[in-house]
Amino acid sequence: LKRGTIMVEISIIGATISGNKGAESMFLSGLQGITSHIPEAKINLFTYYPEIDNRLNNHPNVTICDGTPLALSAIFPALALIYTAMQKLHLPTFLIEKQRDFAALTRSDLIIDMAGISFVDGREKYLPFNIACVLTPILLKKKILKYSQALGPFKNPVNRFCAKQILPKINCVVARGDTTMQHLAEIGLTNVDLAADAAFSLNIDTKAFAASEEYIREDFYEKKIVGISPSSVIESYCKRNDINYPRIMADFIDHLTDRGYNVLLIPHSIRKDTSKRKNNDLIVSREIQELVQDKHSCILIADELGAEELRAIIGRCDYFIASRFHAMVSALAMKVPTLVCGWSHKYIEVLKMFQLEDYAFDYKDLNLKMMISKFDTLVHSQEIIKSKLERHLPDVISSSKKNVLIAKSLLES
Repeated sequence: LKRGTIMVEISIIGATISGNKGAESMFLSGLQGITSHIPEAKINLFTYYPEIDNRLNNHPNVTICDGTPLALSAIFPALALIYTAMQKLHLPTFLIEKQRDFAALTRSDLIIDMAGISFVDGREKYLPFNIACVLTPILLKKKILKYSQALGPFKNPVNRFCAKQILPKINCVVARGDTTMQHLAEIGLTNVDLAADAAFSLNIDTKAFAASEEYIREDFYEKKIVGISPSSVIESYCKRNDINYPRIMADFIDHLTDRGYNVLLIPHSIRKDTSKRKNNDLIVSREIQELVQDKHSCILIADELGAEELRAIIGRCDYFIASRFHAMVSALAMKVPTLVCGWSHKYIEVLKMFQLEDYAFDYKDLNLKMMISKFDTLVHSQEIIKSKLERHLPDVISSSKKNVLIAKSLLES
């Protein structure tokens, strides 16, 4: 798709290659979908970790740009105000356009916000960043698409006010499930569509399956394998409620190994060179493994693998316990019976697409006895679960691909 001799240029904000592999899986699925429809599209990825992602980027049509909070919330909006004022006064703007990343936004035919969750009650501290992801595109009067994500509820007056000011200015807000659709309807939003999470349509390269073999010992397959994706977010919520998350998870793993299972600890958000817990499940995963008694039967995947490799590893599990949202998505996409410990409606609205919402529970209910009971139910019902995954997955993948079709329609309009 070209416009004369001008190539289509798309900027993606709110996704990363490093850190949260859910963000990478959304980015990769978007990249795959966009390039399948628009092979020569130029993509700018405005990432939270520009330096690291620039090293990891191996896509020739992708340029890594500064998507840090400072750039999105201060530098770019200020430049946008000056830029639009100069345009109105018919003054030359070439000096401002020397700022490479801002210039990429001014050239973009479409801006895609890939934040997985935004404008949510109880997460008001993230509102400035939620707004910043789309503020400059709004000021530049760009076409904007909010890729499939969870939003709401909007009971908090501050969150409700911000959502009602910002979201109507976006061309299309894609809800990730029925609950999000209901939340958006409650604030009168009409520029809304419904599509499953973009990561469901992620294609896995055969190299990823080959790479995943290196992380699982051959003797591991002699027993059933339970994959577990711990979450630093769940850990922090548990701490506030005096729930010892690492201890409960370690005791649950001891129960599994005593019963003859092998366990894979799979951090789905990982930053190896930092002690910070944000977008980093490696620290709590190590704490859990340290507490586990039978370490021979519990392997920790401590390397920073890509989203495709992680999905391939998750697909080798017989059962999966997910706390990270996109670890859950990968397990469902690989048709692995999955139990979910979550903190938001975003988990259940996706599980409802498979008629599996009964296999999710809130972190506030987390305890060893309950975990064992839920897991026993999962094992007992595994054939029913697999049949539901088999039946519903094609429709969910089709719904996931709708994100790219909406992007294409916005470009063509």
